[in-house]
Amino acid sequence: PPSTEVIMENNVPILLNGETSDMTDSPSSALLPMMECSDEEINDDMRLKSSPRVQCQDAEQQTEDEVNGESNSACSKCQTLEVESQKSMAQLTSKYETEIARLKRELENANKAKETTVMRYAKSENEVIKLKREMENSSKQITNLMREVETLNKKQKMLSSERERLGNIVDGKGCEIQGLQKEIEKLKEDISAKEFKIKWTQNKLNSEMESHKDTQSRLESVEVELEKVKERAQPYSASSEDVSNVEGDGRETPLENVVNGNSSDEGFCTDSIQAEKTNSSISITVKELEAVKLRNHHLIQENNLLSCKVQSLEQQRLDLEQKLARLQESNSEHLHQIATLQSELAATESLKSQLLREQDSVLALQNECQQLRQAHTDALADMAVCRGKEAELLGYTQQVTEKNVTLQSEFSSMQAKSFALEEENEKLQSQMEQLQIDLRNVEKMMSQECKNYIEERQTVESDAEQQKKEILDLQRQLDEARGEIMLLHKNLNAKIRELSRELQIARKNAKDGTCGSDGMSQSSRASSSSSLNNIDISPPKVRHEEIPEKSQESDAPVIPDQQLLIERIVKLQRTLAKRQEKIEFLQEHVKQLTETLQKKSKIITGYAMTQDVEALSSELSEQNKAEVVKYGGIMASVYASKQADDGLTLDLSLEINRKLQIVLEDTLLKNMTLKDSLNTLGKEISKLTEQNSELSDKIARNANPG
Repeated sequence: PPSTEVIMENNVPILLNGETSDMTDSPSSALLPMMECSDEEINDDMRLKSSPRVQCQDAEQQTEDEVNGESNSACSKCQTLEVESQKSMAQLTSKYETEIARLKRELENANKAKETTVMRYAKSENEVIKLKREMENSSKQITNLMREVETLNKKQKMLSSERERLGNIVDGKGCEIQGLQKEIEKLKEDISAKEFKIKWTQNKLNSEMESHKDTQSRLESVEVELEKVKERAQPYSASSEDVSNVEGDGRETPLENVVNGNSSDEGFCTDSIQAEKTNSSISITVKELEAVKLRNHHLIQENNLLSCKVQSLEQQRLDLEQKLARLQESNSEHLHQIATLQSELAATESLKSQLLREQDSVLALQNECQQLRQAHTDALADMAVCRGKEAELLGYTQQVTEKNVTLQSEFSSMQAKSFALEEENEKLQSQMEQLQIDLRNVEKMMSQECKNYIEERQTVESDAEQQKKEILDLQRQLDEARGEIMLLHKNLNAKIRELSRELQIARKNAKDGTCGSDGMSQSSRASSSSSLNNIDISPPKVRHEEIPEKSQESDAPVIPDQQLLIERIVKLQRTLAKRQEKIEFLQEHVKQLTETLQKKSKIITGYAMTQDVEALSSELSEQNKAEVVKYGGIMASVYASKQADDGLTLDLSLEINRKLQIVLEDTLLKNMTLKDSLNTLGKEISKLTEQNSELSDKIARNANPG
């Protein structure tokens, strides 16, 4: 196990185990490291420390007994003299009279104060009743305001839901209106196109009708001319028929037959020539008539087609007009709905504004409610203050009444005493002259005794100061002795190591027949002193068993210095055995503490988590962290809260966190134990200061007995 040392700081022992020092967690465990010192040294220190106190207490007791005896005798003499003296009786009577007058005045003042307190109590009760009424009214107002707030919240929710519903309806109707407006625009465009086509067909029909009329008029004129020609050609019809029959061409017209007949007969007259001319003109007119008929037929067909188109377009126009009427009706309905929705929207806007006003009123009511609550709390506080004052006044009145009763009883007793004193005064006047003589003698004796007492007190004070100085010197010597004991412990450990090495060499030399213990080199001594902290201490039982063996083996050499060395080693081993027992006890105690600490690890971790990291670290640690972050590495990643080294893995970071947690728990334990040790030290200091103050008070009382 590692070496264990004890250090005394401010009269408080601290156990150092290796490189760390842990303060114990209780006053009893705080005194355990003092077991490193031997019992004889501790008893000597306690005797040295307590002997001046015992001497001082004995001297004080003696002086106190002497002073008490002298004071008792002097007081008895003085009392007898005062009782017997007439002068003291007169002074007492005057004093009692003044005291009685003063007590009467105090009684009157107390009665007045009692009356004023009763009036104040009545006023405070009236104020309390008023405050209770105000509190009840304010509580009722608060409940009414809360109800109004709840109703307004419900109305607000209903209005918001209605507003959302109306907004959704308006949005849907707006979308429908937009779609219908688009359809109306399309229908208007179609109607305008159809109207343009109808106008174009009407214009074309009118032009065709005019041309048809022209052709009819021309046809009529041609028919009239044809009738005229027929009338003229009737005489030639017979001859033309004969010619047509001869040729057998049934397809030729009568006029052609006439022409052919005339052409075949060269001997016709001029009438035949005219007939030919008329026939040619008739043929031309017939051709024109056929062309006109054909054209008329085409125009009639085209007119029929156009009339059909006009009828179909008219039907389409009627359909479009009906559709337009329906759309206009639906548009009017939508406009009506829009108007209604706009009116509803205006109503919702008005409701919204009303809601905002209501919300403002609710906020104002809430502020008023808070003010009323604050007033309520203030009233409660005032009531509590009034009740406290009431209790104080009741206590004061009780005290005043008790004081009045005591004053009255004292007054009655003083009156009885005054009557008795007057009677005794008459008896004591006769003894006054003799007592005056005795009084002078006693005064002389008292003056002499006072001088003696003052001299004795001065001697006692000087002795007490010397004892205090001796106590301080002894305390300082005790501290120095403890420091020397620590140094001796360290030197003792080093010497034990050296002696153990020398003993081993001596045993080897004894076995080999050599007795040269002087062969030990200075290097072995240096190595033994360097291995001061690595001593291997065996259990006490083994040490006690080894002691006789070593003593038997050490009898072999003949050198006398070796015998003394073995005796010293035996003594040191005994002290080491005791020390080992104490170390084992301390180790067991530390083990128990670590077990309790492990059980309370969750509490410690929770406490560490709640503490601020900046409060637990110093500026020097922050500077060291900054230097580590500059150079980089794994710890730089830990302190910088970001990965500064590629070698930092999750397992490594978890291991670092675990070790840091262990260090944190160790430091927390040290701080807790240090706090407990400081508390115990403060208690001890307070006890010592109380004892010192009591001692000084006793000395002062002994110095001033009167």
